[in-house]
Amino acid sequence: MGAADGLPGGLSSNGSVIMTDGSVFYPGAWSNGGVLTVNPYAVSA
Repeated sequence: MGAADGLPGGLSSNGSVIMTDGSVFYPGAWSNGGVLTVNPYAVSA
């Protein structure tokens, strides 16, 4: 999961939605029912 669609490990794509299996921690992000949710205030541009 993840590597086949060019995303980092633990992530997959469901159309335009990035899904997470929860196996990898990404700072500033969390799983919202499997959807990878990002806090825009925790991500630097």
